[in-house]
Amino acid sequence: MIAGLLVDRVALGAYTNVLSLLCFLLMIFIISRISPNLVQADENPDSDHRARDMFKGFTIDRQVSAALLLVIMLEYAVSDWATIYVKEDMKIAGGIHTLPYILFTLAMIIGRLNLHNLLPRYTIDFLVVRASLLSGLSFIVGIIAVSMLGTANKTLVIVILSISFTIAGLGSSFLGPSVMNAADARSKFPSSVVIGQIGVINITLVFVFRWVIAWTAQATSLSIALLIPAIMLLTVPYFAKIFKNA
Repeated sequence: MIAGLLVDRVALGAYTNVLSLLCFLLMIFIISRISPNLVQADENPDSDHRARDMFKGFTIDRQVSAALLLVIMLEYAVSDWATIYVKEDMKIAGGIHTLPYILFTLAMIIGRLNLHNLLPRYTIDFLVVRASLLSGLSFIVGIIAVSMLGTANKTLVIVILSISFTIAGLGSSFLGPSVMNAADARSKFPSSVVIGQIGVINITLVFVFRWVIAWTAQATSLSIALLIPAIMLLTVPYFAKIFKNA
């Protein structure tokens, strides 16, 4: 919200410098406060792993890699294109064009911080299936609705997009971390090695699909390009079995 208010009033360089410094100090403070609750280092020499161990026993869990790609692409697409889409395609400027992205991000934060309230009542695979469908469908409905509505009623457009992005952010909030947790449960390697291996694969796949989305936007329109990650979310239920033992 602050970014939306300052976008036309403060130089981008000054804004990013101050924001980066504040984020750095806040991260240091938060890490220091939660450090007693973090996973402690395993000092047992028998379980010691070196950096080369990540590549020596490199394995690809195809289901986990595919599921992770499907659940995180919406977050990348919104980060890359949301404000451009609202400003250029929907013709909404003046700082308010950042509102859907801000609400999406805020909803993701709220969802991740409150997932634990649902776990006593529902299994993680149940939540993942429903959340992925809710997120993907809400995003698709929002994009299609404003495309049909056009740019005549800008107030209605920004309201529809704000609601759509908020629901999509809330639904997709915990999907990425849940996949990483499932990857750790399915692997024989320590968590650090699992994260490293998944990261290597994920970086490559994300780069390719960001390129696909960008070229789709260039060849057709941003409306069609943004539907790609939302449709990808609708296929997540096919990978629900990886969460059974997570």
